[in-house]
Amino acid sequence: MKNKTTLSCIFMLFFAINSLVAQLQFEGNQQFGRIYNIIHDPVIPSKLYATTQGNHIVQSIDNGQNWDVLFAYPANGALLNNLKYLNTNSLSFTVSTGITNYDNRVYVINISTQQITHMYTPPTMDNPNYAWISSYDILQSNPFYAVVHQGYRVGNISYARVYYTTDGGTTWSNIYYNFDNDSVFPNSVAIHPDDPQKLFIARGDSPTTVSGGLLVSDDAGVTWSEKVSGNTVSTVYFNPNNTDEMYMGTWIPSDTTTENLYKSTDAGDTWQVVPITWSDYILNNILDIKINPFNANNIIVLEENEIAISNDGGTTWSNQVFPDDDPSHYYYGMNASFSPFFTNQLIISANWYPFFSNDAGQTLTQLEIPFYPVANVGINGDNLYYGVQNGIVHKEIASTQESIYNTEPLNYFSSTPSNFVDEFTEGRIFSYIENFSGVELTVSNDYGQSNNSIYQGFSSDLLVDLETNPEDLDNIWVSFFDGGLFSIDFSDLNNVSVTQITMPESGPVTSIYFDDWSTDIFVVLNNKVFKSTDGGTSWLQISNNLQALVGSNYIYDLKSNYWNGYDLIAVGGNGIFKSINNGVDWTHVYTGNNVRKIQFSPLTQAHIAAAVYTSSNSSAKILYSENYGYSWNTITADELEYMGSNSMDFVFTNNSVDAYIASYDLGLVKYTIALSTLSVPEEEQQNSLVKVYPNPVSNVLNVKVQNQTISKIQLYNMLGDKVMETANSKLDMSQLATGAYILKVHANTGNTIIKRIIKD
Repeated sequence: MKNKTTLSCIFMLFFAINSLVAQLQFEGNQQFGRIYNIIHDPVIPSKLYATTQGNHIVQSIDNGQNWDVLFAYPANGALLNNLKYLNTNSLSFTVSTGITNYDNRVYVINISTQQITHMYTPPTMDNPNYAWISSYDILQSNPFYAVVHQGYRVGNISYARVYYTTDGGTTWSNIYYNFDNDSVFPNSVAIHPDDPQKLFIARGDSPTTVSGGLLVSDDAGVTWSEKVSGNTVSTVYFNPNNTDEMYMGTWIPSDTTTENLYKSTDAGDTWQVVPITWSDYILNNILDIKINPFNANNIIVLEENEIAISNDGGTTWSNQVFPDDDPSHYYYGMNASFSPFFTNQLIISANWYPFFSNDAGQTLTQLEIPFYPVANVGINGDNLYYGVQNGIVHKEIASTQESIYNTEPLNYFSSTPSNFVDEFTEGRIFSYIENFSGVELTVSNDYGQSNNSIYQGFSSDLLVDLETNPEDLDNIWVSFFDGGLFSIDFSDLNNVSVTQITMPESGPVTSIYFDDWSTDIFVVLNNKVFKSTDGGTSWLQISNNLQALVGSNYIYDLKSNYWNGYDLIAVGGNGIFKSINNGVDWTHVYTGNNVRKIQFSPLTQAHIAAAVYTSSNSSAKILYSENYGYSWNTITADELEYMGSNSMDFVFTNNSVDAYIASYDLGLVKYTIALSTLSVPEEEQQNSLVKVYPNPVSNVLNVKVQNQTISKIQLYNMLGDKVMETANSKLDMSQLATGAYILKVHANTGNTIIKRIIKD
């Protein structure tokens, strides 16, 4: 029978009955963290803002030591860009929401209320397939003035326009169209901080090989003059102490252009090359320019693979050249932000990791944060595993100690493995990977440190489910979407046996379940439940109506209650389905999209948790029941900060559940839900039929059941390890350690009664 190892320590914090207390914690190892657009709050010391690799704006009030979510954009797959601070206690940003689905707006949120207070929405022309905001600038002293650089596509052709507003976006003027300007695309736009009539468009190349240069307008875009013609320009920067002093960096050079930093002392009318010697690499573009607020002579310039620093107002420069595209060092710094409160403190948002400096960029230290993509998460007892950078992090939940295995550098691109945690054998984890050469399934018996191949295929196929046979722990059953169902015996790693299981119908097996209460095996095939009592040789369909409830969706997971083998729950594409007679009849108890995982509490009979994953028609949610699955409560996408996720796992206590979430951009997240303990007369009546004595016990524990026969008795410690199993009514506990234990008494009627035992 199964040695369940998912029980958690019963002495954890107890929550109030009938109350819902939830907390969201970031649990991931911070050395993998990645955020962008990091900026300092100009008013509040030590406060930072940044965007994640997804749909979140995060903030820190202690100079980057700890972070929390400030704002979540409610769309799957969204990416926030161009974060800026406005003088009205607000942040502005843009959004892209997919490869071919963009958002044609600049958003403004109030930092205090965390609400969107304004949107700048420029018009669209030419009936585009979709449009997006590439860059923008809002006048700090008067946000009614804004300039917006819009990109859009019509068919397979890309276009760009620049719009200008003086009334907060109520009306717009089209001040630039790339097809009227040798097809040259803008790179960025700006408004002079002290003159809203003076506008700048930094331009790149065009399909006609014309280099753009900088366009300057003194009349709000009616007429333009071109500066540094024949070169491409990436960005312009105004000296905050003297806004007529400007700097400008070049874009990716071509055969006819040169990498340079330019300076103007007359608000952009004339420009001179700043003498810096640059190393040659691949892109050679200048990405950001900033002046130290504590030292106007200290200027920092971020380039592709180097940082140029001047301490004499730009007369002389020192260049730090970093290793080529090395994620452990600076590479492609996109934004620098000096602290307005602490001398020489600087944060750089780079392509790989962010960096912190206490000496104005002379030395850099990686800023460690908990936000990054996590591929999957799984739990066995106290052992938690999560996938990062195509490797595995093993975490002991109680001690929080972590070990990191087989992660890859960020600049190494390969397929992401799917990981499956064995629920019976500690330290065992399976990994499945698809790549150009085919597929491979491996097993690790040392927490993910080393792997042994147990299955290979030459054609790509989706692994749908993997389950361990509790009667033979070196045997797993694996289902492939197109390839069928297999039994894999890896007891001899040098002679792995792979046997295909013959099914009664063609189609994918979407769920495999080995029964807790018997040696029966359940599978879901074409949304019909089949049962085998002979190890898969023959199959009996035990449900005739489930497929009618599910319709064209799939069933993704099937489980029976730890406490009652006749109580089954299946989850699928359109909800949750419950059977109280071992799968003969089913009831649709919850309607919703993409429910992918179900888990019963091994400690409290009424408690169940389920996971909804992110998809095109669903946002990640947590579902939980406090009454055996007859009704369901929801932790909404809003409560989960609209995080994307395709993997969750659960740890129960007597009256709470911790949901561990592998998120798209917030790392490994733990969300705790308090669960109420209901009064259940039937359960109390069953418990009254069992008598255990003495309790506390020193040596022999006696078990008596009225009007029923004991089929077996199982004893578990508080970590969920089964320490004893017998059909005898007397248990010799003299050799066991002192402490609390869980006793499960299985009767021949199918009832299971749980008792808490104290060994003294």
